[in-house]
Amino acid sequence: GPAVGVSHGPAPVRPAASTDGGAPRGPSPIPKDLAATFTKLPPERFVSQGHAGARFEMDVWANAAAKEALAKPAGDYPVGAMFVAEHWERQAPGTRGPVMMMERREKGWRWVTVSASGEVKRDGAIESCAACHEEAARDSVFPLPPPPK
Repeated sequence: GPAVGVSHGPAPVRPAASTDGGAPRGPSPIPKDLAATFTKLPPERFVSQGHAGARFEMDVWANAAAKEALAKPAGDYPVGAMFVAEHWERQAPGTRGPVMMMERREKGWRWVTVSASGEVKRDGAIESCAACHEEAARDSVFPLPPPPK
């Protein structure tokens, strides 16, 4: 199918951006049990073309606000909408990769990257995330692949 989350090239490597509104550096802000409060969209894992050049497969989770907005054909996402992308190594099935989150805030998106071991690596207005996602057709969110038929 069509590539999902593909930009026109790698985002420039820049120093870590400052945090957004005092976002914490410490325990991961990503919910530990995504299945309890988020919906997996689409239901099948798919290859991430945009993160590390297809190195990973990923599961994308959306909270209720993100899921509702995603179902609409246009418009910005509401404050509080969250997407979480769990990555899995393609060359080593079952091996966890990074977990990434985007959360819609009043003044833009908050980006969080967490290592496979659970360490928060970056949190806030991360320029490398924003630079790639600004190429998405709708409010920095790339379309997801359609569910399998």
